[in-house]
Amino acid sequence: DEVAFKEQTLLRQIDVNLSTQRVSAIENGVVVDSWSVSSGTSGYSTHTGSYSVGWKTSSQNMGNRDLEKAPYYFQPDVKWVMYFNGDQALHGVYWHSNWGTPMSHGCVGMPEWRAQWLYNWTPQGVGVNVHY
Repeated sequence: DEVAFKEQTLLRQIDVNLSTQRVSAIENGVVVDSWSVSSGTSGYSTHTGSYSVGWKTSSQNMGNRDLEKAPYYFQPDVKWVMYFNGDQALHGVYWHSNWGTPMSHGCVGMPEWRAQWLYNWTPQGVGVNVHY
């Protein structure tokens, strides 16, 4: 017997709630997973708005090796990086575990295993909504 072809629309979005310090993965309007993150701290806020994932890389160094020059930090081997607003990205964090508290220079950091799951779940171009 021949099985009829079935087409399904798949709409994925990432929601970043700065008030609750949570990110949610949304598929066809349903939250499929949600967890605590750390966004930008005072003076380095994560910008609100509607964006899309523009560039992804599984690992990179962030900051500047010369700590006397901006951005005045250096973090080697940052995993599962997805840029959504200029130099602001969703990525894994191995240097702290203070989730739910703003701690970054504008990025949205999360445990590496969560960042890996989100990286694999997210194709380039997925919408990212950042709000309070």
